[in-house]
Amino acid sequence: MTRSWGTWLASASLAIGITIGASAAVSQAGLVLYLPFDETSGNTAADWSDTAQTAALKGDAAFAAGKFGNGLKVTSVGYAEVPHHANLNLGASLSMEAWINIESLADGYSSIMTKADTYMMHLDKEPSRAVGSVGVEPFAWPTVEWPPTLTAQIVEGEWTHVVGVFDGATRKVYLNGKEVSSGPHTGGTADSTVPVAVGYDSRGCCATRRMNATIDEARIWSRALTAAEVAELALGPLTTAVDPQGKAAAIWGSLKTR
Repeated sequence: MTRSWGTWLASASLAIGITIGASAAVSQAGLVLYLPFDETSGNTAADWSDTAQTAALKGDAAFAAGKFGNGLKVTSVGYAEVPHHANLNLGASLSMEAWINIESLADGYSSIMTKADTYMMHLDKEPSRAVGSVGVEPFAWPTVEWPPTLTAQIVEGEWTHVVGVFDGATRKVYLNGKEVSSGPHTGGTADSTVPVAVGYDSRGCCATRRMNATIDEARIWSRALTAAEVAELALGPLTTAVDPQGKAAAIWGSLKTR
């Protein structure tokens, strides 16, 4: 069942007897895609943002243990795809966010999320990478460079919270709540009508670029998250409030009992 975050939050507060106050540090403003991947079976995943899309699981993609509750297991032939919606054309500012645990990149390249020739969170195993590490780069068209000057490294086999942020002038990469790379980026992002792919590089040049990995809590925002918001989103579960799906209620900024 597709539910917006606002709907879930209201029902959750009643179900577990908490009062949601103004303590949440991360506003849901600009949240245009939110895939918790908490389903346990089936071939679709609900979008809990107000865009209310449905992601279709393709190939042998399946739900598996994630960082919080379940996540999406992607493979060399399995991924998820979200249909285009006008909300997914983001303009000058955007943020892409997910937890990921990478096992391997089939041919050395892939992507956490891709809206082809629009924006993506690119992954690479370039020879310069440390052994057991994968490079991660946020790209937004029409301004794309290769090789990238803005990059960071994540470790294979470990859960990492990855965020790419564009604010119209600067792009940044955050890992586990901390800024690790930044650089200039002028102009907005291109518009397109293509779907958002989760777990592979869907560009025409690169559609064979897949990976074996688990992705959880995938989100796209039509605004630039602040450093404080990114740090809050990377905290993980707190004991002050628990949602009935087993997710971290603190994802939205330390929901507290009152």
